[in-house]
Amino acid sequence: MLAVIAERSRHGYELIKELESRFGSCWKPSPGSVYPNLQLLEEGGYLIGEHVDGKKVYSITDSGRELLAERGNPLDSMEQRSKPQEWMDLGNAVADLGAAVMQVARSGDSEKMSRVKEMINRTKREIYGILAEEE
Repeated sequence: MLAVIAERSRHGYELIKELESRFGSCWKPSPGSVYPNLQLLEEGGYLIGEHVDGKKVYSITDSGRELLAERGNPLDSMEQRSKPQEWMDLGNAVADLGAAVMQVARSGDSEKMSRVKEMINRTKREIYGILAEEE
């Protein structure tokens, strides 16, 4: 949140919408998580909030910029790891797989359910193998 506000001052709703647009359906921050964090960042001296046209607009302070410089911009590392579209594509593939598995489960065919369970277990092992590969 601090890195996004460092780009330009924003009010809470703008921040939520910007994060949603950057991270698609992978991360939809709720007001219940954003506003308390904005308050904590403000209390910590990393943001300053000013009322503009009836909305509280947050701007980064010098302390906030120092914090970002010390820790690095988290948006950079998130974007380097994966792009939001890739997250969405992977999530959609998992949802499609889940729907297919549920169709087999609803069929009530024990033999088919057993075969699908074995396939899922093989696939899970393959995925862990991918994770174990050196980059």
